[in-house]
Amino acid sequence: MFEDDLVTVYRSVHRRECNERLLVLTAVGVEALISAVDGEFLLQVAPHDAGYAARHLLQYDAENRPPPPLPPPPRVYGYAWVGCAAYILVLVGIACALSNGLVRSHCIWMPRTSLPISAQEPGSDTSLRARWAAALPGSSR
Repeated sequence: MFEDDLVTVYRSVHRRECNERLLVLTAVGVEALISAVDGEFLLQVAPHDAGYAARHLLQYDAENRPPPPLPPPPRVYGYAWVGCAAYILVLVGIACALSNGLVRSHCIWMPRTSLPISAQEPGSDTSLRARWAAALPGSSR
C-alpha cells in the first residue's frame, strides 16, 4: 500500500484509540496502518476496504459506548436522627414497662371487644373458649 492511495477511516489525538480500532480491523482481515499528521493520528485503509472498515468501526463504537453517568447520591435528611432516637425511646419504654410488671402477662386481649379476660383452667366454666364463644355476635349466652 502506498500512503497516497489510503483513505482515512478514523482520526484521534490519542494513539491508543487508533490502536484499538486497528486491532478491530485486523481481527476482521482489513489491513490498516496508523500515521501521525499535524498532531493527530490517522487510521488509514485501502480505498476498496474503506466501506467495510467504516462499518466495523461504527459497530465497535456502538458496542463500546461509555456507561451513563451515575445518578446523584440520595438526599440526606439533617434531622433523621430524631426519628431513630424516638424509636429507641419507644423500645426502651416498652422494655421497662414489661420488666416492671406494668403489663400483666396472664391477660389475653380479645381482638373484637378489646376486653381483657383472665386465662383460666380449660375445664372450668369460665374458660377462655366459653368466654370467646359468648363474646361472638349471635351467641345465645
